[in-house]
Order: sequence, then structure tokens, then C-alpha cells
Amino acid sequence: MKKIITTIIILFTTFSNCYASSDEIFEPDGIIPSLRPINPTIVEKMFNSQLSLDCMATPQITPSSINLDKIHLSNNLIRKQGAARRARGHYIQVIGKIVDEDCVPISNAAVQIWQTDSAGKYERQYKLASQWDQMDPDFDPNFNYSGTAQTNNLGHFAFLTILPISNEENTAPHINMTIKHPDFEPLTTIMYFNKHPRNEFDRKLKEISDDERELVTAKGTPLDPQNISEGRLYRHLITLEGINKYRRY
Repeated sequence: MKKIITTIIILFTTFSNCYASSDEIFEPDGIIPSLRPINPTIVEKMFNSQLSLDCMATPQITPSSINLDKIHLSNNLIRKQGAARRARGHYIQVIGKIVDEDCVPISNAAVQIWQTDSAGKYERQYKLASQWDQMDPDFDPNFNYSGTAQTNNLGHFAFLTILPISNEENTAPHINMTIKHPDFEPLTTIMYFNKHPRNEFDRKLKEISDDERELVTAKGTPLDPQNISEGRLYRHLITLEGINKYRRY
């Protein structure tokens, strides 16, 4: 009996050590994303300060890269379904809200995003030309590169992803976005990150007004100022042109 108990303890210890080792290797810089859902009431308070009586429509901006691949259906870009390992990079949460020009929330809008990985490359840049080519070592097999979310009755949506990297001098890190809803014209735009030092050099940001730049820039805050391991939260308000005929709150 003692032999059996000793064997079980050894197996459990071995499994625990393997799991810890995996996390140590694949959690870059020790930053572990928070997977806990955020209270909708708290999310609403985040956006109240941004809402005004006249919501300005978010400007259309041509994506830096046309997505030629299938958009993934999950809103979790850092871990593929059933996978044990997470993507490389600095994890972030993006919490968004979509409203009309009367600041009324738009429910059931489809939000699609695609972005670069921790090496500054899009998924399509890793496509092999032939069976004889070797995969670029920068490719992250654990990263989704794109994702999909749907707004709830308050117009909220959320993504868990990494901070994208840009390898171009005149392009700041950003996330490409498309928003679709049957009652509104589709919106294709870009989301930038507030106070990023590369923003002032971005050629697309230079082409729009100061007010429009504010509309395409997400505001970031630590999830927990006392604990950086909780990751970083970015909130982003998007306004579609037109008026919502169904005013659901």
C-alpha cells in the first residue's frame, strides 16, 4: 500500500512540475493575462466619460494589410481552442463599445480584427510558396492572428490578444478592424494605442484631424496598478454612421 501511495505522489509531483515548466517557458516576461470577465456595470462606467450628446462617427481607415486568410471565430487570440500553450508577446485585453450617432448602443454587431504577432508579421506573411519551403521560425503556432466578437445588448465586445509589433518606420502598432451590422454600413478602420511613442510617425494618423485621431485611439490602463501580472486593459469606443432603429439598453 505504501508503495502505491509513493508512486501516486511521484506521478502527481512530476505532472505538476511539467505544468509549471510549460508556463515558465511560454509566459513571456512573466506577464499572465487575466481571463476573468469584467462586470458590465464597470465597463459602462469606463465609457460614460467618452459619450457625449453628439457621438462623432469613427472614420474609415484603410487597413495596413488586407486580410487574405479566414478570420478566426474566437475572441481569444492568445490561446487556440484545446491548446496547452499560449502565444508569445505582451498580453492585453481590449474592451469596446459600439454606438450609433445618437450614442445608442448597437447590439449584435460582428467585430472582426486581425493584427501582427510578436515578430511584427501578419499570418499571410508566413504562407509557404511550395512544399519545399521551410516555415519562418518567427511564426507563432499558438497565436490566432485574427478574431471575432459580437456585441451584447449594451454594445460591448471584448478581445484577449497581444500588443501588436510594427516593423515599419512610419507605422505605429495597431489592430485592423471591421464592424458589420445589417442596419448600418460596414466600417473598416484601425485601432491605435494611446500614448504609444510611434503614433506621431504613423502616416495614416497624419492624414486625419486631431479629433479623428482621438476616435481611433484606444485608452489604456493597468488592470491592477498594484499587480502588473494582471496585464493591461484598453477601452475603445466606436461610432457607426446612422441611427439605431432598435433602442435596446
